[in-house]
Amino acid sequence: MITASTFSATITTLARTVDHAQRYPPALGRMRIRYDHSAGLAVVAIEAGVEAGKTYIRQYNQKRDYLVIGGEYPLCRRSYLGDPMPMPALPTQAKLQGSVFIDGTMYQHWQQEDLGGSRIHLYIDSATSLPRRVVEEVAVRDGAALPAPLMTYDMSNVVLGPQDPASFELPAPYTHDTCELYIGGFPYIHAFHHFLRF
Repeated sequence: MITASTFSATITTLARTVDHAQRYPPALGRMRIRYDHSAGLAVVAIEAGVEAGKTYIRQYNQKRDYLVIGGEYPLCRRSYLGDPMPMPALPTQAKLQGSVFIDGTMYQHWQQEDLGGSRIHLYIDSATSLPRRVVEEVAVRDGAALPAPLMTYDMSNVVLGPQDPASFELPAPYTHDTCELYIGGFPYIHAFHHFLRF
């Protein structure tokens, strides 16, 4: 799906079943990510959504996992990260549906039927092979066909190429030893549905 192993991007999520007028839970989420699979590094700074203000730093190469929270009540937690770094991948069951234009750019439209009655629409830039959008929808409810969108993931501001190694380090004043030990680890960040997680 992503042809380069190192990149940065902004990912915006939209919960389609949440009332956009209410404050909580927020319908809109936004995160900035830096990703370097070859080095075993990822960082996500969550700017909007339920976890706004949190930064996750994944150092698979050193088996270290960090959560940093800024603001009025700052903290840093660390945990052991024993799993291998997942590789981003286009689902093998997806079928090409044709091409569509999104914001004036041509995208390949792929579709996959998931277990449990959901359907995934994946839009990939025809020229660069980079993903642009994922839409998850309920395809079947109570045995009847009823397509209704659940979540939309949009990837933008993609910059391919080497990332600054310092961007994967803990911000000052934190060090590995000053971060509170957290047993059990942190959940995967599903940055782009399950196609890009770390």
